[in-house]
Parts: sequence; C-alpha cells; structure tokens
Amino acid sequence: MKQNDFFTTVLGSRGEFITSFDKLFDKMMYETCPSFAKDFGVEFFSKSSFPKVDVIDKSTSIVILAEVPGFTKEDVEIKIEAGNVLSIKGDKKLETGNKEPETYLFKELKRSSFNRKFKLGENLDVKNINAKFVNGMLEITILKIVPKPQDDTITVTID
Repeated sequence: MKQNDFFTTVLGSRGEFITSFDKLFDKMMYETCPSFAKDFGVEFFSKSSFPKVDVIDKSTSIVILAEVPGFTKEDVEIKIEAGNVLSIKGDKKLETGNKEPETYLFKELKRSSFNRKFKLGENLDVKNINAKFVNGMLEITILKIVPKPQDDTITVTID
C-alpha cells in the first residue's frame, strides 16, 4: 500500500465516523433540549461545520463565537436573510502565483470560502445585532426580546 493510499483510507474512514457521531449528537440535542431548537431555530445544527462555533445563552442575549483563523474582518459578511436566517459568509481569496508544484500528504487547514446559516427564533431581535472581530474570533451578539403575541382572530365587517 502506498503512503497516499494509506492517508486516503484513514481520512475517508475518519470522515464517516465523524459524520455518524454528528448525527448522533444532533439527535441527542433535539431530544434533550427541544426548547433550544424551537427558540434558536430548528436548523441550528446544520450540515455545515465551518466555521466552528460556540453558542452561549445569556439572560438578555444569545452570543455566537465563531473561529475564523486566517480570515480578516473584511473577508467576513454577516446578513439576516428572509425567514430570520443569520448568514455568516467568508470569502478567502487563494493566493496564486508562480509557486513550485506541491502535493499535500495531509490537508486540514481551511483556506476557502464558507457560508454558515442559523435560523433565529422570534424571541431574538434581528434588527439589533452587534458583531466584533478580534484575532480570528468573530463574536455576534443578538439581544433577546419578548415576541408580540399575534391575534389569530380577524373580525370581518358585514356590509
């Protein structure tokens, strides 16, 4: 067996193990903390895994800490999309030039674009979000609000 075949086999098996473990973890979270999924969005544990994040539930806010090493503040964009979806997008331009040809034996560093999305619950103020970027750490703070109850009753006037 060649060395490259060994790395391909080991890395392929590792990916399958981690994917299965992620599914197991997601199922456990949904079953043990159903209100978290409701408050923060059903699709919180999405298939995307970069950037890695910590989500902290504070008394007045939700804080998302995202590790984006190698990216600058200018490389990252945060938007609220239709349906209260928070999108964190990073676009890193690969350096091109006259480089010596190279073959990777092992590649783990992320040097490409990413787009991670979180469905936000109605109890979060999507119009009042703060973000800071320091030393490859992105911190997004979303204030909690008390959602206004919607009256499901509509009175129709009779002509």
